[in-house]
Amino acid sequence: VYVRSYHSPTGRLAWERQFDLSGLDDQATDVVVAQGMVYFSSVGAFLSEEGGEWHLHGLDAATGVTQWENTGGMVELPMDMTLHQNQIIVPGRAVDPVTRNWDIVVRVYDARPGR
Repeated sequence: VYVRSYHSPTGRLAWERQFDLSGLDDQATDVVVAQGMVYFSSVGAFLSEEGGEWHLHGLDAATGVTQWENTGGMVELPMDMTLHQNQIIVPGRAVDPVTRNWDIVVRVYDARPGR
């Protein structure tokens, strides 16, 4: 997964980060830029029911430096992330370990520390 920031008046690359979340196929699913931060959700190794992991990242918007990262459970897919006041709300879906069916999951994080 690559995250890039560009200087808007010139189009010049300001910073770039590469995330190798699991060593296999990784996918960024959403991004929100607010409060001097870049928040993005991603899935690592979303190849099968046995691989995939929910990640949420908080980067400093000016430098791209990771401020925090939070990892969810296996085979989860975050989507349609939004920022409300100081909370990041991340709905998604996850495989129920008992029934093996997809269930809805919603996680809410404090936007600054990522808890």
